[in-house]
Amino acid sequence: MQEQLTIRLNGMRFRGAYGYYPEEQRLHQEWIVDIAVHFHPAKTFQSLSDTFDYEQLYIWVKELMEQPAALMETRAQEIADKLFYHLQQAVRIEVIITKPFPLLGGEIESSQVHLIRMHPES
Repeated sequence: MQEQLTIRLNGMRFRGAYGYYPEEQRLHQEWIVDIAVHFHPAKTFQSLSDTFDYEQLYIWVKELMEQPAALMETRAQEIADKLFYHLQQAVRIEVIITKPFPLLGGEIESSQVHLIRMHPES
């Protein structure tokens, strides 16, 4: 029997020069990032080396989120690229970026992108 395990980090909050328009970037808006890393565990879990280091996952996301970004779509792709680069065992990665109260001319709770990327060999 083959299992698939998912590790999630939810609600990572970052403020920065995000947005397509200069006025958005000047506001240092908040983006909230959720990630999910799916993989097939090879054995039972005895130590951290049998799984992924959650702190390292956060660090990789944080490194990207500390940089300005125009589009949530592009940043989601960059996060997926970085995670797949470092996590060879991952079979699927999901990245959700939420922008609370976007400046769209009306009362909107949030806008969001949800990227799902599958490993080409899975």
